[in-house]
Amino acid sequence: MSEISRQEFQRRRQALVEQMQPGS
Repeated sequence: MSEISRQEFQRRRQALVEQMQPGS
């Protein structure tokens, strides 16, 4: 597996969390 896969997975998870509870 490439590290891009890991980085993309974390980035997507963070984006979901941000949408669920935006860091005001």
